[in-house]
Amino acid sequence: MSEIKKIKNLKEFSTSADRFEGANLLCPGCAHSIIVREVLNATNDDLILSASTGCLEVCTAVYPYTSWDASWIHIGFENSSTAIAGAEAMHKALKRKGRLKQPDRTPKFVAFGGDGATYDIGFQWLSGCFERGHNMMYVCLDNEVYANTGGQRSSSTPIGASATTSPAGRVSYGEKMNKKRYARYHGGPRCSLRRAGCSEQMERYDCQNPERVCYRRAGLHQRDVGMYDGVEICSGRYHFRIGSGN
Repeated sequence: MSEIKKIKNLKEFSTSADRFEGANLLCPGCAHSIIVREVLNATNDDLILSASTGCLEVCTAVYPYTSWDASWIHIGFENSSTAIAGAEAMHKALKRKGRLKQPDRTPKFVAFGGDGATYDIGFQWLSGCFERGHNMMYVCLDNEVYANTGGQRSSSTPIGASATTSPAGRVSYGEKMNKKRYARYHGGPRCSLRRAGCSEQMERYDCQNPERVCYRRAGLHQRDVGMYDGVEICSGRYHFRIGSGN
């Protein structure tokens, strides 16, 4: 039976042992760690995790150290979704054959990837997971740019944004394509897309509207693929004019 974890207050949160520890090399102000911790804290169930190549992976798994206090795997840039889908399919097969030592324990399968690994390089891999309807959750850490490799535009970059490969200036206003509408390509009964602009909004949605379903809990406790698109800024690649009010 799945168990929903009680949301801690600030004091409890600061002194608790999490499955994603604070020791990492993410940039100051990066929201990756906030989103990951909130997702993992949404349940007390066992977790099987994977991460695509990107800021999260290179900053939390610097050999021989790791920030992950849970079963975790990294293979490549494009295939965190299929890695976790394979683990989910294996668990289902072993349970059906009666070969699990603890068949009553039901782990949650969660994959993490950036917008480059989700909207571009791993697009077809994730598409297959949606088509097959794996019992898993996919979390896109969406800062709308290839932040780890130089700030190039991705298919998640919004129109008008200035990236290193779509610079704005006298000749161009920046990115000329609209952001790829992911749910349109993978929509249907096996696709559930939830988006929040920031973690504060996600918490406020949960706490002030208890009759609604919390984004991260719903993704963890549904039977088909649940996708959470966490839109965030990149503290290292975004630039704001002083006094602009942004």
